[in-house]
Amino acid sequence: MYCQSRDYWRDTISGWCSLESTPIKLAHDVVVGVHETLGLPWYVTIPLTTFMLRATLTLPLAVYSLHVQSRIMKLQPEIKKLATELQMEVSIAKQRFKWEDRMAKAMFISNLKRHVNELYVRDNCHPMKTKVMPYTQIPLWISLSFALRNMTGIQPFSMKESGVTYPSLGEEGALWFSNLLLPDPLIILPLMMALVNTANTEMMFLRRKSENQSIIDKAFLYGMRIFNVLIIPVGMLMPSCMTYYWLCSSLFSLLQNSWMMTPNARKVLRLPIVGSESNTPFKDIWQNAKTRYSLKSKEKVDK
Repeated sequence: MYCQSRDYWRDTISGWCSLESTPIKLAHDVVVGVHETLGLPWYVTIPLTTFMLRATLTLPLAVYSLHVQSRIMKLQPEIKKLATELQMEVSIAKQRFKWEDRMAKAMFISNLKRHVNELYVRDNCHPMKTKVMPYTQIPLWISLSFALRNMTGIQPFSMKESGVTYPSLGEEGALWFSNLLLPDPLIILPLMMALVNTANTEMMFLRRKSENQSIIDKAFLYGMRIFNVLIIPVGMLMPSCMTYYWLCSSLFSLLQNSWMMTPNARKVLRLPIVGSESNTPFKDIWQNAKTRYSLKSKEKVDK
């Protein structure tokens, strides 16, 4: 019974990761269509397809998320004022109706949430809307990854041939990864991918000073650091076409995030100006990095 259940789930997950899955079939058709239509080698087709899909799908959503974030930032003074007024009202009600501290705190939190949600609805900027970009980018990343893996002739969770092989992947690589069907022999692609991911992660978190970051932000930072290390051995085992795609996708994210931080980008994208935005983002990142990492080094020396 256990073996049958295990085989069932293995076959089910394998089906999700094969061309029977609609998202993976679409990703496969796009990358193959670009290759056959333009007649470009795979080492050009993969980054071209990556940048094309990211520019048409995730970039507009990233811009939309920035607009939502800007509206949320503009609401903060109003929310702060609302919280102060509500706190005074709750304090008066606490004395009048003899509420306990727990009751007063619960009333304050529930009413503040209700009023804040009304503000979000009024300005059409609910925080969940800022998650639309990663909720699109992650399925896209997974779909293209498994599409490329299937094109190498290997099914997920199996060493059997899938019947959808592209031998040209073994001949249309570049430089040291000339055979895209095999793992990178020099491990340069996985290392570069991890380096670019780390640069992107640190850059985004260094935009704000450490005292302005929540516990969730810091936990996410350390989680991403661990992921960036663990992805290296995974990339060492994957066909080069997959790690090459991962590197291209990471490079696009780094370039996109770097550009969107600049004042010129905010003008082009017509983003509203908020008080927390800096005219010198990269200088601020550098200063925050020196402050944060120098403090960590000093703490180690003191210990």
